[in-house]
Amino acid sequence: MKNNKSDILTAILTTTTVLVFMLMLYFVKLGSISNKYPLYTGIFIVLMLFIITSAYLKQKNHFTKKGRKKTNHKQKYNIILLAVWIITGLFMLYSDIIVFKKYWLFSLILLLLFTPLFMIFKRFSTDYRDKLWHWYTAGIEIAFVIAAVMCFLFRPQMEGYRYCGLTINPNVFARFLLSVWICLLFRINENVHKVADMKKYIRIGIEGGMVLFFMYATGSRTSFLAVAVISFIWFIVLVYYSRKNNKIFLRHLILAIAISIPSFAMSHIALNTIPDIVNRPITYENDKLFVSNNDNCTICYAAGTDHIDNTIPSSAQAGVSAIDRITSIFDDNTTLDTILNGRLEIYKHYIEDIDYEGHIKYSKKFNHKRVPHAHNSWIQVAYTYGLLAGIAYTLLTILAFIYSIRYLIKFNNKRSTAVLPLLIVIAFGITSLTECLILPIQSLLAFSFYFTVGELINSK
Repeated sequence: MKNNKSDILTAILTTTTVLVFMLMLYFVKLGSISNKYPLYTGIFIVLMLFIITSAYLKQKNHFTKKGRKKTNHKQKYNIILLAVWIITGLFMLYSDIIVFKKYWLFSLILLLLFTPLFMIFKRFSTDYRDKLWHWYTAGIEIAFVIAAVMCFLFRPQMEGYRYCGLTINPNVFARFLLSVWICLLFRINENVHKVADMKKYIRIGIEGGMVLFFMYATGSRTSFLAVAVISFIWFIVLVYYSRKNNKIFLRHLILAIAISIPSFAMSHIALNTIPDIVNRPITYENDKLFVSNNDNCTICYAAGTDHIDNTIPSSAQAGVSAIDRITSIFDDNTTLDTILNGRLEIYKHYIEDIDYEGHIKYSKKFNHKRVPHAHNSWIQVAYTYGLLAGIAYTLLTILAFIYSIRYLIKFNNKRSTAVLPLLIVIAFGITSLTECLILPIQSLLAFSFYFTVGELINSK
């Protein structure tokens, strides 16, 4: 009975902590982190210290009945991944000391906050770590439901614009939806693993339809691509490892899909009617308006430059979607740079200035405009923290991908979380190709990626 009460308390604390973190991300994305970085960093550090303290106190009492071993000590650290993690942090710290950053001492957040937490989590049993992942994903799903309700009530979809949701940028909202989609795939995997009742797929189907609709409305090609890739990999993996009960799995999946279709349609109707009825639209002072032209679906605010055109051209489409923007890639006059919205030029200018010391800012000015970041995580790390840090960070990502596959092979049919690290790493990797996901203070996907690295370190 005590264990059940303890688990319930831990579940409440975990999901509440995730919701607080999501609330912090909300305010970070609404405001300018460059102006309030000390405040946001301070809040994040306090939150991380709370997690570390709670985890430490919990692991001290993490014993089974009659004094048996509290953890599976046969598991060893993944020394290679741990070493690359620490080396990456040390290279970043060297750059932080040589060239003091505008976003200062991020390296210490990795080394002194995430690393000790990894060591503490190591002392938990694999079953308990699975529960933590369950509660972590539950917190993200709850945050999505709250966000969806707010969107349906107060954030109408504007004709000719890509939908931004509760954020000021459709790509930011799409990355949040990508994280929610990962949680839903994990939830299906968990239900299949536990042979759960089919009723649980009703909620998954409803949420799935809403996520897909919002993703469609944002017009974010990168996140849409990530959703497609991780869904395909997840499906192949689950079909292969569930071949003994594929009929049950496919029946449940078909149910979820069948429910998601009307959910998608109802979400479209709700977003285009309810906000007008409520008539209390929420607007932000720094809302960024993204539009799309009929010719090649080029957004007006592609790279976050100083020069922003927020007017709707006469050829603007109504309800620009991810599908519209993806199909535009195959136009005859479309170039790779057009597809990437000028990112090739951004990559080129950032790569040209990569050195061994790093730079003060994440942003860079060229051609009379300032770009806020490199639109690529690995280029950004190399530019801001030096070449060696960039190489180490790239190696960290590659190793995380390799070991997440090994994690899946080793623990599938043993742990319900077996596929989760692979989904997170792939989503992080695909999104990092065209966006900058480094600071956990700014990105839920980066936060999840770092915790995934910790899980892989603890699961040799």
